[in-house]
Amino acid sequence: GNDFADGAESVGGQIARYDYSFGDFSVALSADIADAGGKDALAAGARYEASLPAMTLGVGLGWQQRAHDGEKNDAVGVSLDADLDNGFRAILNRVDMGDTAGGNVDAERFAGVGLAYETGDWLFAVNYGRITGEGPRDKRQEGYGIAANYDLGGGAEMQLGYGKSSCAKIVVDGNDTYVSGGAVYDHAYERCFWDDEDSAFSLGVAMSF
Repeated sequence: GNDFADGAESVGGQIARYDYSFGDFSVALSADIADAGGKDALAAGARYEASLPAMTLGVGLGWQQRAHDGEKNDAVGVSLDADLDNGFRAILNRVDMGDTAGGNVDAERFAGVGLAYETGDWLFAVNYGRITGEGPRDKRQEGYGIAANYDLGGGAEMQLGYGKSSCAKIVVDGNDTYVSGGAVYDHAYERCFWDDEDSAFSLGVAMSF
Protein backbone atom coordinates (compact mmCIF):
# COMPACT_ATOMS: atom_id res chain seq x y z
CA GLY A 1 0.00 0.00 0.00
CA ASN A 2 2.98 2.32 0.35
CA ASP A 3 4.93 1.59 -2.85
CA PHE A 4 3.00 4.04 -5.00
CA ALA A 5 6.05 5.35 -6.88
CA ASP A 6 8.88 3.04 -5.82
CA GLY A 7 11.03 1.81 -8.70
CA ALA A 8 9.79 4.49 -11.06
CA GLU A 9 11.31 2.91 -14.18
CA SER A 10 14.49 4.99 -14.24
CA VAL A 11 17.47 3.08 -15.56
CA GLY A 12 19.45 1.70 -12.62
CA GLY A 13 17.05 3.25 -10.14
CA GLN A 14 19.23 6.29 -9.44
CA ILE A 15 17.76 7.96 -6.37
CA ALA A 16 19.01 11.09 -4.65
CA ARG A 17 17.97 11.30 -0.99
CA TYR A 18 18.53 13.74 1.86
CA ASP A 19 17.83 12.95 5.54
CA TYR A 20 17.99 15.31 8.49
CA SER A 21 17.11 14.88 12.17
CA PHE A 22 16.72 17.45 14.93
CA GLY A 23 15.54 16.44 18.36
CA ASP A 24 12.46 14.27 18.12
CA PHE A 25 11.84 15.27 14.49
CA SER A 26 13.26 13.79 11.29
CA VAL A 27 12.64 14.63 7.64
CA ALA A 28 13.58 13.06 4.31
CA LEU A 29 13.47 14.22 0.68
CA SER A 30 14.11 12.07 -2.37
CA ALA A 31 14.02 12.28 -6.16
CA ASP A 32 14.13 9.55 -8.80
CA ILE A 33 14.58 11.28 -12.16
CA ALA A 34 14.01 8.88 -15.03
CA ASP A 35 15.73 8.74 -18.39
CA ALA A 36 13.70 9.51 -21.52
CA GLY A 37 10.38 7.69 -21.48
CA GLY A 38 10.52 6.84 -17.79
CA LYS A 39 8.56 8.09 -14.81
CA ASP A 40 9.92 10.73 -12.46
CA ALA A 41 9.17 10.29 -8.76
CA LEU A 42 9.48 12.83 -5.95
CA ALA A 43 8.91 12.15 -2.26
CA ALA A 44 8.96 13.88 1.11
CA GLY A 45 8.44 12.53 4.59
CA ALA A 46 8.44 13.71 8.20
CA ARG A 47 8.41 11.84 11.50
CA TYR A 48 7.96 12.84 15.12
CA GLU A 49 8.79 10.46 17.97
CA ALA A 50 7.82 11.24 21.55
CA SER A 51 8.73 9.39 24.74
CA LEU A 52 5.58 9.28 26.86
CA PRO A 53 4.86 7.53 30.15
CA ALA A 54 4.94 3.75 29.51
CA MET A 55 5.18 4.12 25.73
CA THR A 56 6.97 5.64 22.74
CA LEU A 57 4.68 7.28 20.16
CA GLY A 58 5.66 7.86 16.55
CA VAL A 59 3.75 9.91 13.98
CA GLY A 60 4.72 9.86 10.31
CA LEU A 61 3.52 11.79 7.25
CA GLY A 62 4.60 11.03 3.69
CA TRP A 63 3.99 12.32 0.16
CA GLN A 64 4.93 10.94 -3.25
CA GLN A 65 4.34 12.20 -6.77
CA ARG A 66 4.75 10.19 -9.96
CA ALA A 67 4.94 12.06 -13.26
CA HIS A 68 4.92 10.65 -16.81
CA ASP A 69 3.92 12.17 -20.18
CA GLY A 70 2.35 15.23 -18.59
CA GLU A 71 0.37 13.26 -16.01
CA LYS A 72 0.90 13.70 -12.28
CA ASN A 73 -0.46 11.34 -9.64
CA ASP A 74 -0.02 11.88 -5.90
CA ALA A 75 -0.11 9.72 -2.80
CA VAL A 76 -0.38 11.03 0.78
CA GLY A 77 -0.06 8.78 3.81
CA VAL A 78 -0.03 8.99 7.59
CA SER A 79 1.07 6.44 10.20
CA LEU A 80 0.79 6.10 13.97
CA ASP A 81 3.17 3.82 15.89
CA ALA A 82 2.63 3.07 19.59
CA ASP A 83 5.40 1.00 21.24
CA LEU A 84 4.41 0.17 24.81
CA ASP A 85 6.82 -0.72 27.61
CA ASN A 86 4.82 -3.91 28.40
CA GLY A 87 5.87 -5.54 25.10
CA PHE A 88 2.86 -4.59 22.95
CA ARG A 89 3.15 -2.52 19.78
CA ALA A 90 0.50 -1.22 17.36
CA ILE A 91 0.85 0.53 14.01
CA LEU A 92 -1.92 2.18 11.97
CA ASN A 93 -1.44 3.36 8.39
CA ARG A 94 -3.65 5.16 5.85
CA VAL A 95 -2.71 6.19 2.29
CA ASP A 96 -4.81 8.05 -0.30
CA MET A 97 -3.68 7.68 -3.90
CA GLY A 98 -5.25 9.34 -6.91
CA ASP A 99 -5.26 11.52 -9.98
CA THR A 100 -4.19 15.15 -9.41
CA ALA A 101 -3.35 16.63 -12.82
CA GLY A 102 -4.55 14.98 -15.99
CA GLY A 103 -3.63 11.46 -14.94
CA ASN A 104 -5.57 8.28 -15.61
CA VAL A 105 -4.99 6.56 -12.27
CA ASP A 106 -8.21 5.90 -10.38
CA ALA A 107 -8.39 7.06 -6.78
CA GLU A 108 -7.46 4.34 -4.31
CA ARG A 109 -7.20 4.07 -0.54
CA PHE A 110 -5.05 1.77 1.54
CA ALA A 111 -5.56 1.07 5.25
CA GLY A 112 -3.45 -1.23 7.36
CA VAL A 113 -2.98 -2.23 10.98
CA GLY A 114 -0.22 -4.21 12.66
CA LEU A 115 -0.12 -5.64 16.18
CA ALA A 116 2.84 -7.27 17.92
CA TYR A 117 3.77 -8.64 21.33
CA GLU A 118 7.29 -9.38 22.54
CA THR A 119 8.02 -11.43 25.65
CA GLY A 120 11.37 -12.91 26.54
CA ASP A 121 12.87 -14.48 23.42
CA TRP A 122 9.53 -14.60 21.57
CA LEU A 123 7.94 -12.11 19.19
CA PHE A 124 4.39 -12.58 17.85
CA ALA A 125 2.83 -10.31 15.23
CA VAL A 126 -0.24 -10.02 13.00
CA ASN A 127 -1.16 -7.48 10.33
CA TYR A 128 -4.06 -6.73 8.00
CA GLY A 129 -4.30 -4.46 4.97
CA ARG A 130 -7.00 -3.48 2.47
CA ILE A 131 -7.05 -1.53 -0.80
CA THR A 132 -10.29 -0.04 -2.08
CA GLY A 133 -11.07 2.33 -4.91
CA GLU A 134 -13.51 3.62 -7.46
CA GLY A 135 -13.66 3.53 -11.23
CA PRO A 136 -13.33 0.76 -13.85
CA ARG A 137 -9.88 -0.20 -12.55
CA ASP A 138 -10.71 -0.05 -8.86
CA LYS A 139 -8.93 -2.49 -6.58
CA ARG A 140 -10.59 -4.40 -3.79
CA GLN A 141 -7.75 -6.36 -2.32
CA GLU A 142 -7.13 -7.45 1.24
CA GLY A 143 -4.65 -9.63 3.03
CA TYR A 144 -3.29 -10.61 6.40
CA GLY A 145 -0.04 -11.93 7.80
CA ILE A 146 1.00 -13.85 10.92
CA ALA A 147 4.56 -14.14 12.23
CA ALA A 148 6.35 -15.73 15.19
CA ASN A 149 10.07 -15.29 15.89
CA TYR A 150 12.24 -16.94 18.52
CA ASP A 151 15.67 -15.59 19.49
CA LEU A 152 18.16 -18.48 19.50
CA GLY A 153 20.99 -16.30 20.78
CA GLY A 154 24.31 -15.47 19.18
CA GLY A 155 22.65 -13.42 16.45
CA ALA A 156 20.41 -16.26 15.20
CA GLU A 157 16.62 -16.12 15.15
CA MET A 158 14.01 -18.70 14.13
CA GLN A 159 11.29 -17.11 12.00
CA LEU A 160 7.87 -18.48 11.03
CA GLY A 161 5.40 -16.63 8.82
CA TYR A 162 2.14 -17.08 6.93
CA GLY A 163 0.27 -14.65 4.70
CA LYS A 164 -2.88 -14.73 2.60
CA SER A 165 -4.26 -12.25 0.09
CA SER A 166 -7.50 -12.08 -1.88
CA CYS A 167 -8.90 -9.89 -4.61
CA ALA A 168 -12.44 -9.31 -5.84
CA LYS A 169 -12.95 -9.93 -9.54
CA ILE A 170 -15.42 -7.27 -10.56
CA VAL A 171 -17.41 -7.54 -13.78
CA VAL A 172 -17.95 -4.35 -15.80
CA ASP A 173 -20.84 -4.20 -18.29
CA GLY A 174 -21.30 -7.94 -17.97
CA ASN A 175 -17.73 -8.71 -19.07
CA ASP A 176 -14.54 -9.77 -17.32
CA THR A 177 -12.59 -7.32 -19.51
CA TYR A 178 -12.88 -3.61 -20.22
CA VAL A 179 -11.48 -1.20 -22.79
CA SER A 180 -9.55 1.93 -21.85
CA GLY A 181 -7.61 4.15 -24.24
CA GLY A 182 -7.93 1.59 -27.01
CA ALA A 183 -6.38 -1.17 -24.85
CA VAL A 184 -8.21 -4.20 -23.51
CA TYR A 185 -7.57 -5.12 -19.89
CA ASP A 186 -8.37 -8.32 -18.05
CA HIS A 187 -9.78 -7.51 -14.62
CA ALA A 188 -8.28 -10.37 -12.67
CA TYR A 189 -4.79 -9.60 -14.00
CA GLU A 190 -5.02 -5.80 -14.03
CA ARG A 191 -6.10 -5.62 -10.42
CA CYS A 192 -4.61 -8.60 -8.65
CA PHE A 193 -1.67 -10.05 -10.59
CA TRP A 194 -2.76 -13.40 -9.14
CA ASP A 195 -5.88 -15.55 -8.99
CA ASP A 196 -8.63 -14.66 -6.56
CA GLU A 197 -6.63 -15.94 -3.57
CA ASP A 198 -2.95 -16.40 -2.88
CA SER A 199 -1.05 -17.55 0.22
CA ALA A 200 2.55 -18.08 1.31
CA PHE A 201 4.28 -19.86 4.19
CA SER A 202 7.87 -19.53 5.35
CA LEU A 203 10.10 -21.08 8.00
CA GLY A 204 13.79 -20.36 8.44
CA VAL A 205 16.66 -19.02 10.49
CA ALA A 206 17.91 -15.45 10.18
CA MET A 207 21.52 -14.83 11.24
CA SER A 208 23.19 -11.54 12.02
CA PHE A 209 26.88 -11.28 12.91
